[in-house]
Amino acid sequence: MNRSRVFRPDFVVALLAVVIGLSTMFVYIYQARIMSRQVHATTWPYLELNYSQGATRFQIKLSNKGVGPAIVKQASLIVDGKRMVDSQKNVDSLVASITGVPRLLNGYTNIKSRVLSAGDEITYIEIGDSASVKLFMQALNTHGVRLEICYCSVLDDCWLLSGGNTVACDSCK
Repeated sequence: MNRSRVFRPDFVVALLAVVIGLSTMFVYIYQARIMSRQVHATTWPYLELNYSQGATRFQIKLSNKGVGPAIVKQASLIVDGKRMVDSQKNVDSLVASITGVPRLLNGYTNIKSRVLSAGDEITYIEIGDSASVKLFMQALNTHGVRLEICYCSVLDDCWLLSGGNTVACDSCK
């Protein structure tokens, strides 16, 4: 009795073990990929600037509409093409230079180096009287003023918010 080498029981069992092992490996790789996407989805921040203007009040608010915390790494004001680091001194001098009025703001909150949890909202600047609002809006229309914020998730995925548009970036430098 001459048996074929291919149909020997030990060879068939070994071949089935290899096939099952490879199948299990591919299932684990696929599962790990899905879990990685789920983790990224549950830590995704999304910052949004909201401008609120009424007859007697003007506010710029920054809110996190995503599901994860936003770590703000950089914040800059760009005025007529010139970049200024976000700070109380720079914002006050900017407002004074474009409006001609010192101390126009009623409120200011620093954005740089903050962490906004999902659902958090902060008021960046606030102006609280009608004459100041009108003067500030005229100055904004005359000068090109834009707020630029670079923020990251807890997994170091980063985005740049500039002029109302958000784009992914490699890092905040």
